[in-house]
Amino acid sequence: MNRRLLLAAAVLAALGMARRPPEKKMTDPAALAAVDVIPAEWRGAQCAVTEPGARVINDAAAWAALWTSAFGTTAPAVDFKDYVAVAVFAGLKPSGGWSPEFLLPEAAAPGAVVVPYQIKGPGPGAFVTMAFTKPYAVRLYRRPALPLRAEERK
Repeated sequence: MNRRLLLAAAVLAALGMARRPPEKKMTDPAALAAVDVIPAEWRGAQCAVTEPGARVINDAAAWAALWTSAFGTTAPAVDFKDYVAVAVFAGLKPSGGWSPEFLLPEAAAPGAVVVPYQIKGPGPGAFVTMAFTKPYAVRLYRRPALPLRAEERK
């Protein structure tokens, strides 16, 4: 009996160690909409956008429209004189473990700034939620002097 308990404990410990490290805490956009402090980034596993892609948001009207259509809530206040937002949507995915990841902005020719991003999937053998997800990430950047665009890197 004691041997079985030790074996079961060892198996459970091994399974616990084989898990992926916990991802950053996903924040509910509706909860953040009421906060006065502007967070640098919002991300999560569920939104209303089913097609993959990215959007650059330069003004309050586009920002409000994004939050209404993607999250069904009021947008947090952002001063678009100082900031620009990039929203990346991974599209409909068959499981958890997917996430858009922003890379470092870089200068692009001719006269533009590129915010590259990747859509990362679960690793081989990863334990993931077996449910459809629609991952997203939205990040604010200080408004550059040059036009800004988002670009996917594979």
